[in-house]
Amino acid sequence: MVVIVRYAEIGLKGQNRPFFEKKLVSNIKDCLNRNNILFREVKRKTGRILIDTKEECKALSKVFGISSFSEAIEMEYNIDEICKKALSFYKKGTFRISANCISKCDLSSQEINQVVGQYIVDKTNAKVSLKNPDINIEIEIINSNAYFFTSREKGPGGLPVGTQGLVAVLLEDEKSIDAAIMMLKRGCSIVFIKTKSQISLERIKDYITRIRVLDDIPDNATAIVLSETITNMTKRDFNRPILRPLIGKWQE
Repeated sequence: MVVIVRYAEIGLKGQNRPFFEKKLVSNIKDCLNRNNILFREVKRKTGRILIDTKEECKALSKVFGISSFSEAIEMEYNIDEICKKALSFYKKGTFRISANCISKCDLSSQEINQVVGQYIVDKTNAKVSLKNPDINIEIEIINSNAYFFTSREKGPGGLPVGTQGLVAVLLEDEKSIDAAIMMLKRGCSIVFIKTKSQISLERIKDYITRIRVLDDIPDNATAIVLSETITNMTKRDFNRPILRPLIGKWQE
């Protein structure tokens, strides 16, 4: 089995894209190791990251930078064999073929849809439904291989943690964790700064490999993160930029 990992925002990074991809690969490996998920390899392919594993990878839903992921079956690209494999996924009811040629091949995505769809219709007399099929058989063509899957798990999106600067999050209330998660989603590394409040860090454990809680703001922190919203914002002076990622939320 192979797990296909997709990303969205990273794909817009131009010449810096390899840096973001490599960091995402590193974060994926950390997540798998942290959750005791065995894998053989995590590798970058054209527009995708592939994980060679036999285990479920639900924990990837907490890795920032991932837009979605799927458990897939891999085979060499051959349109005749692709038709046969797609047929094995069909059981009953209506169906749809959703092909996506990530790499160039002899057929376009639409042509693969037509060829494979017609093959299944000829073999089963099944009906095609483009809007609401009973099963959607997806096929991605990547570097002369075909990958089959029928479902997608949603990722948290954003940028890989560690691709931006270090920020210090003041632990003032429970919403400090929400603010920290939002900064992680923007690719920042974080440290927490102790205050008199006793805040549980349980919610953030799934998102980062190591939780650091300090007594003072470190010199290399590029900004201070507060949990204030528009209704309780106060004037503060930390001699460095202040970020309020929850500023658009109303105090509950």
